Amino acid sequence: MSKTKELSASMVAALAFALEHGGRLERFQGGYWSYPECPRDRGLPTQHLSTPTMEALVKRGYLQYVDWRQGKKRKFPIAARPFACTHCTSVTTVLRDRSDGMRIVRCTNCNAVLEELPGENDGR
Repeated sequence: MSKTKELSASMVAALAFALEHGGRLERFQGGYWSYPECPRDRGLPTQHLSTPTMEALVKRGYLQYVDWRQGKKRKFPIAARPFACTHCTSVTTVLRDRSDGMRIVRCTNCNAVLEELPGENDGR
């Protein structure tokens, strides 16, 4: 899955939110995503992103899940961060599927190969 579709306004805002707060987002109870130090009201982060928005950003290659928790039936993501180029510090990266089943993360700014991932980036 690559950056072929335009981002919605909520996805652009979500990516800016992640970068503004240090990049790392964590999943809170109820499926709310926010930065770890976010103030809470009745246990929920006062600023948060929805799970569908997070999933869309991961699918398009703008975010990657970096930590998982085992649930009753399957693993689910509990932390995410933007892909960032280590060569030019751009966060404009893209996932590409290869014919051998691997996925490659490449910077769209400087074209550097950043990571190679086995299959879908879903932690399974």
